[in-house]
Amino acid sequence: MKPQVTATLQHSPLGPTTKLGTVEFEPSPIKPSLLMVEKTLQLPKDGLLRLSGNLETENLMMSVAGFLNEEHVFLMAIKWDTAAPYFGFSIRDIGWFHFYFEKNPLGTRNEGTKDRN
Repeated sequence: MKPQVTATLQHSPLGPTTKLGTVEFEPSPIKPSLLMVEKTLQLPKDGLLRLSGNLETENLMMSVAGFLNEEHVFLMAIKWDTAAPYFGFSIRDIGWFHFYFEKNPLGTRNEGTKDRN
């Protein structure tokens, strides 16, 4: 199974949440240990959210940038190992974007890293 992230949009704090899509990280043609994501999601009201990033499977470091209608709106970096990362932000007049990453991106605990205990 490929690592993935689910993106949602909530228009108000108590309002309903719209699923924008689930995005998978794909193998890189450049480096075997690198997984990449490059996906544009359609927003409910005339807009596009583009995700661009990568996951290095040797150390589980992930970075993702987000572009709303090609304007840079976020950059995140995290070690994606045993935790299920969550990232959210809001844009005035649009709503709250939420990104839910699956708990274990490569299927086994600490795959690709050495336990330090």
